[in-house]
Parts: sequence; structure tokens; C-alpha cells
Amino acid sequence: MRKAGIAGPVLIIVFGVLFLINNFGFGLPFRTIIRDFWPFLLIAIGALQITQHYSAGFGSRSGTLTGGLLMITLGVLFALQQLADVSFRSTWPVLLIVIGLAGLLQFRGASSGSAGQWRGGNAPR
Repeated sequence: MRKAGIAGPVLIIVFGVLFLINNFGFGLPFRTIIRDFWPFLLIAIGALQITQHYSAGFGSRSGTLTGGLLMITLGVLFALQQLADVSFRSTWPVLLIVIGLAGLLQFRGASSGSAGQWRGGNAPR
């Protein structure tokens, strides 16, 4: 059985506190915050996936590493577009590079003359 994560409850608490502050009249600019900083949510989700991959051990859930790297990359590219006015049209090839690097991270190199092996989801490492 899978252990419950802490990210969901913490995120709900943070949103609750922000809405409570807003209801007491402190007027947080939610639209501006969401419009400008939503890519950082993707980065946080990706970081959680990578943390989950490494905390579960190298033999489990290989998709979390690739997914985490892609989420972080997308978050960074969208953040550059939102905050630094760098067009996604110019930076999308970075996604191909990250997908290739993620594939290399899942490859177990050749040892003493034997061919290398791709690491699958539950393959021993």
C-alpha cells in the first residue's frame, strides 16, 4: 500500500490561510499571484516527484524521476516566459534534451564487457 504524502495537506492549509487573510480585508492580489507564479507550482510538483523517487529507493517507480524532471523543466520554461519574457517557442527544445537525459539516467551502463541494460519500473539495480 502506498503511503500518503504530506504535500496535499500542507497545500490545503496554505490555501486556507491565504483565503482567511484575504477575508479579513488584507486584500492579497490572488489574480496577479496566480497569473505570474503558477509555473512554480509545476516546479514544486516535479521536485516532490524526484524526492519521492529517491526516497523510495532506486528500484521503484522509475516514472517519477522522468515525470519530475519534465515538470520542473516545464515550470522553469513557463516561468521564463511569464517573468522574463522569454518565448516558449524559443526554449521548447530543452524538453527534448531533458527527455534524453532522463533516458540516460535510466540506463545502466555496460560493466566488464556486458551490454548495458535499461532499467524498467521494478528491475533490480
